[in-house]
Amino acid sequence: MDTVKDNTWPLISGRTAWLAGVNWVPVPARLSKNIKRLARRRGADRFVTYFYQTQQGEREYVAGLINMASRDQAWQSVKVIYALALLVTPALDRCGFAIISLAPDLYTFVGCVDGVLMNDIIGDKQAMEQARQTFIQFNPEPDTGWRCYAPAEFALKGSEVFDLDRLLSAGNPPASARFQPVSAKKPLAGLITLAVVLLGIGYGWQQYAGNQEALRMKAAHEAWLQSREAAVQITAPWETGPGIRNFVTACAQHWQSAPLTLAGWLFSEAECTQVEGTQGRIRLAYTRPEGGTVGDFVLRVKQHFGSDYSPFFNVPGPGDRGGYTQAVEFHAGQGTDNRPLPNAEVQVQRMTTFAQQTRLPFTFTEENNRITREAGLETLLPWRVFTLSLKTDIPPALLFSSLDDTGVRLNSIRLSLNQGRLTYQIEGKFYGQP
Repeated sequence: MDTVKDNTWPLISGRTAWLAGVNWVPVPARLSKNIKRLARRRGADRFVTYFYQTQQGEREYVAGLINMASRDQAWQSVKVIYALALLVTPALDRCGFAIISLAPDLYTFVGCVDGVLMNDIIGDKQAMEQARQTFIQFNPEPDTGWRCYAPAEFALKGSEVFDLDRLLSAGNPPASARFQPVSAKKPLAGLITLAVVLLGIGYGWQQYAGNQEALRMKAAHEAWLQSREAAVQITAPWETGPGIRNFVTACAQHWQSAPLTLAGWLFSEAECTQVEGTQGRIRLAYTRPEGGTVGDFVLRVKQHFGSDYSPFFNVPGPGDRGGYTQAVEFHAGQGTDNRPLPNAEVQVQRMTTFAQQTRLPFTFTEENNRITREAGLETLLPWRVFTLSLKTDIPPALLFSSLDDTGVRLNSIRLSLNQGRLTYQIEGKFYGQP
């Protein structure tokens, strides 16, 4: 199971701390009565929970997880910790959002729908604008309108500045917003075990890398002798494919403009993929409401988009999911990307550093860089190929805003909407010189 990503921002006063940007995770039903177990498995040593009622009347729990062991000396005097978002939510009158200034050019975005916390994000002004737009896009506005707080520099009509000082100085915050400790015994044993495993992996990797390098050099020489006979020029995929920001922007334009409902069918998922070069497609999926029909959805799609649209459904079968496909045009940017490709080892280190800085559970895997030509001739590509994969609730535009995408490209982004929460499954590749 993924370990806790603790990228919170603290507000500390004496022995009390308030955390913004808490890592919230759904609690599986089997662990709803033993949330400490979930916290241990995620590597957390503090947790706080809240719950909401589903349409079926069942309780669903969500846990906020942090790890105090990674804190610096400023935390030595802290004894009590609260989740700031859970204290802000009651001020939103069940449906609303608050953008609160934490430090120069650093804010937190807290959103709630029907009294349930939906967003607890930290970032700069641009990140807050995007978080607000996403919140409004995927949550229907209540009849009474949104309760809105924002600093004056956001110039949001009908908003007011949230009085954070008053909130923090109020006595006796609710115990439900207070982080509870997890027994240290089991996490400590896990950390010791992990340290031993990592030491073993580090030594083993050195041995493995040395052996692999020798084998790779031999294979590269043999492949080069064969590939001299091949006349077809291999095009480097990162030179002509869309850069990360172009890819994300083009995909986001489609899913942000997608209708939330069509004939009562509710938007549930969008998957944007590259097909070839600057051409791509996006599949947008919807779930059938009670009493809805496939025919209703087909008619509404054709009315909205045109008669040439042909919706798809999971039929034969229950017919409870349907959708449509659109072409995506990725911007070519400045043409061919001629930036020098880094050495593979440097590229791996660079991407690993990015993953560590974001504290997100990226998965990196090296692919076999042999390809088979039309004539059946095997050729070794003149670069190494690595896949990257990540599931996160951070919008891709914010996540990759500071990444140098030299030799890094995305293949697909799958956005899922569940109980008002957005998650992103991101797949891509990066390349390096052998």
